[in-house]
Amino acid sequence: MHNLTLENIMRTPIVSIIGRSESGKTTLMEKLIRELVSRDYKVATVKHDAHSFEFGKKGKDSWRHKKAGSSIAMVSSPKGIAVFRDVERDLTLEEIREEHTKGVDIILAEGYKNSIHPKIEVDRRDTEKGLLCTVEDNLIAIVSKREHKLGIPVFNPEDITGLTNLIEEKFLSSHNYNIKSSGKIIAINISDKKGMKKKDVGRAYVKENYGIENDAHSGHWHRQISLLAMESIDKMKQMGLDVEPGSFAENITTEGIDLINLRIGTMLQMGKEVLIEVTQLGKVCHDRCAIYYQAGDCVMPKEGIFAKVIKTGRIEKENEIKVVQLEKSLK
Repeated sequence: MHNLTLENIMRTPIVSIIGRSESGKTTLMEKLIRELVSRDYKVATVKHDAHSFEFGKKGKDSWRHKKAGSSIAMVSSPKGIAVFRDVERDLTLEEIREEHTKGVDIILAEGYKNSIHPKIEVDRRDTEKGLLCTVEDNLIAIVSKREHKLGIPVFNPEDITGLTNLIEEKFLSSHNYNIKSSGKIIAINISDKKGMKKKDVGRAYVKENYGIENDAHSGHWHRQISLLAMESIDKMKQMGLDVEPGSFAENITTEGIDLINLRIGTMLQMGKEVLIEVTQLGKVCHDRCAIYYQAGDCVMPKEGIFAKVIKTGRIEKENEIKVVQLEKSLK
């Protein structure tokens, strides 16, 4: 499968703009929207409000409709339509994406610091409080006038061009996918503790929104499953290291598929049942591992990828792993 377009194999990317109260989130959102639109992208925005809100201006027809008990109140004009409807709970960003944001290139969410999606945090210079999120929470960049040493980019609040370039590079390039889009699973590795080498178990049960059963890294977060190519491990072998599948604490060791050129939001099928969505490319390592000290380098931070589980099922060694068309993956 070659020349796949990104639009056909990945969900609309969601990037959350987070920060403390009065940090400048909305101002940054406005600037990013203008810059993205100037580059011909279609943008949807979502503002999270932890409190309830009222629809329409008091006294207007739409307000009166809602107050009278309408479950769905709509205002239509020649230039647009606004829809307000009752919900029984706070919808997730994924639910909002699937129901209300068709036909856009990217969704910018203001707030949602507890979501699994990539985040950009606005940090005010005049506060002594720390950041709301870390790289473990999928923080990909910081907007601040002060220095931060987290291993991720820090942008001056006025550098909207640079920040938009980062978003465009990570989520929006629309070229054809000239990659090896299928391969096979070489090993399925788990461990009962974090920070240790994983053992190949040959087969596993993979649970939706959780990960691989009995693996220490499973849970309700964005890095439920880690993947690394055997081709990457072979690089370290050529440097004289005695490494094998699981040595880098990856869950799935692959062969053939071009992992390092996938994009966030790409859908992958493993075996006949399991579907996963790529959520992170590479990672920041704050502590040097034994591999790094032996070789002076490590492939996992640069060439490993992470995913969340979309569909439950079982996988075995030698199962196919492949990029799938979005329409098929969501059935």
